Amino acid sequence: MRHNRPMKTFNHVIKSIILICVFGFASQGFAANKNASAKWYQIEVLVFEPVKHKYAGETWPSTLSKKIPATAIKLAPVSSKGSRFFRKLPAKALKLRTTASKLASSRNYRVITLQGWQQPVKGSRFAKPVRFSEKRISTFEPVSLQNSDVTLNPPLDSTDMLATSTENQARIDGTVTVSVSRYLHMALKLRYYNPDVYLAEQIALQRPGEKVINLFEMNESRRMRSKEVHVFDHPYFGVIATITPIKRKN
Repeated sequence: MRHNRPMKTFNHVIKSIILICVFGFASQGFAANKNASAKWYQIEVLVFEPVKHKYAGETWPSTLSKKIPATAIKLAPVSSKGSRFFRKLPAKALKLRTTASKLASSRNYRVITLQGWQQPVKGSRFAKPVRFSEKRISTFEPVSLQNSDVTLNPPLDSTDMLATSTENQARIDGTVTVSVSRYLHMALKLRYYNPDVYLAEQIALQRPGEKVINLFEMNESRRMRSKEVHVFDHPYFGVIATITPIKRKN
């Protein structure tokens, strides 16, 4: 049986960080604005992991249910020309950048990736998934917090098995789907790669001979508040996301 059960301590720490970082980042109501002439939004998704994983006590499937759809929209790089929609935004344009810096400065977490883009948001019948993938730990530049720079993402130490893991294996891979009807919704189908955590648990349980599982899945859909920060929990990693309405420019 697969579980995506929140870890209370993990969730409490992250919510505390968010409350510090997003002061003034006010909610604009639970429903999407019915009077808005266009439904265009900026999507931001931050994925992070604890530096030291704790025993989760979960039972995981040895195989994942579905493949990532080939029809998922691939985000264009920041440097690409043409339409600004479905194109990765530079770090300086992301509201969650401060949150990422705060997480990294705690020395308890690593930021795997922070990505943002702008897109039209349609009803669930017409909403298309966006491919969300990252092979390495994020290295975007730090921002100033309380008049002092913080260093993002402490490097993996020499004993960390991730340093020798398969180079082409994405640390995070999957899709993000945003839709709107009466309310905004975000659906996350993300796979987290870590060859270490399950092996450590099996050793702790004195079952080292079992098949090692190194891919863990988050499959969650949630109603979102516009302009508000939301946390998605998993025993091994976390996601912080926000959706902000924007004005379409021709």
